[in-house]
Amino acid sequence: MTLDELDTLFSFLYRKGPAYTKYEDIKRDCFSDDPAKDVEGLTIKMHKDGFLDSGAVTNHGVIIGYSQQGIYKLSFAGRMEYENTFKDLSGKPYHSIRRREKRKEAWNVVKIVAAVLNATLIIAIGVYSIVAASKTSDEENKIKQLTIERDSLKSLINKKPIH
Repeated sequence: MTLDELDTLFSFLYRKGPAYTKYEDIKRDCFSDDPAKDVEGLTIKMHKDGFLDSGAVTNHGVIIGYSQQGIYKLSFAGRMEYENTFKDLSGKPYHSIRRREKRKEAWNVVKIVAAVLNATLIIAIGVYSIVAASKTSDEENKIKQLTIERDSLKSLINKKPIH
């Protein structure tokens, strides 16, 4: 089962419209080139993904609910997914879903990297502020010491006459 096969079945059912299509018709009309295709597996996958409504035909009408080799049509979610594919992947909703998932994964990686960089910068700013504060206090202490020495020298100069 490939994405191309899923998209082929998707397109086939979309073109059929809101009417149910029999399993035999899908197998005959959509996959006539290879009768060994796993059409049942494709329908199960699409049904589990929520893109396919299925049922069975009885003497009393149509019974809605999944049945193997019954009747199928695209669900509302399936029609919306088909119509909202990327423009360059028109008619290929499963390829479009795959691209969206890859973009989402890439975006998650970018967000994690950004968060790590942000945390690193915050830590660096914190360390820098501590180091700068330490240097400032050291310089203030030196200035105070120099001021004390200057004042003591002034007092010595004032006490002794110069000859």
